[in-house]
Amino acid sequence: MPAMAAYAAIHWIFDTSSQLEGYGFPFDCPHMLFYQRLKVVHDLVNLIADSHCYNIRNKPFLKLWKPLTSVMEDQQLKKAARQIEEKVKVFNKLRKALSIAVSKSKKGLNDDGKEADIKTIEEKVITFRQTIVTDETLSQQDDYKKMIRQIDKYWLKLFADPIKVNTPKGPVSIQPQRTNNILERFFRDLKRSHRKKSGYIYL
Repeated sequence: MPAMAAYAAIHWIFDTSSQLEGYGFPFDCPHMLFYQRLKVVHDLVNLIADSHCYNIRNKPFLKLWKPLTSVMEDQQLKKAARQIEEKVKVFNKLRKALSIAVSKSKKGLNDDGKEADIKTIEEKVITFRQTIVTDETLSQQDDYKKMIRQIDKYWLKLFADPIKVNTPKGPVSIQPQRTNNILERFFRDLKRSHRKKSGYIYL
């Protein structure tokens, strides 16, 4: 059983894809998730090593302690992981405010974004922006300053009014796309079709 447990733990560490949502970076963070899983197994190994369960039978499982501890005690890696985890929390708040690539939608890159009123979205982004600029810590960091500048730069495009178009069936209002998701989906379909016909991976 200890050998089976060690094998299962190693397999679980590498099986990050089962927890990802198919959006790709930056919505999915496989490397951060990999690090978090390493930490979970390391804590479990420490728990076993410190308990009455420690004996020769657990040797296969406890062999994981040395390589895992080497990773967990890397101070540079620990600092980077802490910074990324902090930024992911902030990014997810912005993602939620913008209603883009909604978490747990199970649509992956084919997600068009949550259908929400554009004015409601704008109000949520205003609240998000205010939270960042009034935070004594975040507002002083260059990364967040750049993010605010980007939001301000594209504000009018993000929250543009619908465009009225005259058609044979009468006037129609078209909401400008806030992302290039439609165009990206078109090229993915084109590449997929090309691969099926030619067998080549790239165009």
